Amino acid sequence: MPEKEESMETQDEVIENLRRLQAIRGGHRGQITCCDKDSKALMRDYEIQNDCSKDETLLKLKLIAKTLQEKHGFFAKLDEKIIKKCPINEITSEVDEPTDVATWIHEIVAKIDAFEKIMQTNLRNETIGQHQMK
Repeated sequence: MPEKEESMETQDEVIENLRRLQAIRGGHRGQITCCDKDSKALMRDYEIQNDCSKDETLLKLKLIAKTLQEKHGFFAKLDEKIIKKCPINEITSEVDEPTDVATWIHEIVAKIDAFEKIMQTNLRNETIGQHQMK
């Protein structure tokens, strides 16, 4: 009988650890939400800034993209741990969620990269235009 209690305790620990990992993932998902909102606000407000602020904005966007890329790696490792501990009947939802998060991260980073390329092209064109006017 004591072995069953011990195995039940182990099962409870597994469930607790699984819930803890899921909560950690939820917290990091919240950080992705913040990065998403921040990047959208920076891109929206870019045109009304002066030149110094524009450089700072591009730097912030690069940092957000780097943070998101690091989060992607973190999520991959975390999701692997979660799937190993997950009951079979929950595996489908646990496999789908990482795919959604990975897609979300890639979309944000792609938008930042595209925005950065457009802004750098615009800055080059402005510089060329200014030189031609002289």
